[in-house]
Amino acid sequence: GSIPTTFFVLSTVTGNVGSVTVKGAEVEGIWEVNDNITFDFGASYNDATYDDGVISQRFGLAGTCDGTVCPTGEVPIGGNQVERTPAFDAYAGLGYRGEFGEDNSFYLRVDGSYQTKQYVDEANLAWVPDRFLMNLQAGVTLGNINVRAVVQNLLDERYVSNSLFLIGTGGLGSTSYVPIFGLDRTARITVGYEF
Repeated sequence: GSIPTTFFVLSTVTGNVGSVTVKGAEVEGIWEVNDNITFDFGASYNDATYDDGVISQRFGLAGTCDGTVCPTGEVPIGGNQVERTPAFDAYAGLGYRGEFGEDNSFYLRVDGSYQTKQYVDEANLAWVPDRFLMNLQAGVTLGNINVRAVVQNLLDERYVSNSLFLIGTGGLGSTSYVPIFGLDRTARITVGYEF
């Protein structure tokens, strides 16, 4: 691709950085406490790092590093955590289901998720902080009609869900970190009819 600038077109090169080793484990489960209450959970650990000897050319190509804040030239990144990959994340949810009358039911569910920080660039200079989010769901079915309410980010946390490290977006010799914010508290209601 290319990025148009005022006087010329800046070409970009895409290539493989090098090899990565990923070690990890994942567990998830559901516990039916009784006919009405369900507890589900999951967790994963990911040790995703660049192998020894891997280098990044992006910082050198940017031409914006002075060797103090960020290194100049080809940057050795062996042993660094792979960008945009949290080392640990987990979730847990608690749900309750019940019935009333004929063909009527309801449910209520609350869940939470946690994610450790994730680096934005391969040199591990910048990162997105860890976060904890909660959601709430409730629904009722009355014969053929069902109503569902969902509240995402129940605690209204202000958080960055991801971020990009870009080179050349502002012209030759420019770099930028572009944070992508997650949703503020968001509520929605859906109504459905089954026929």
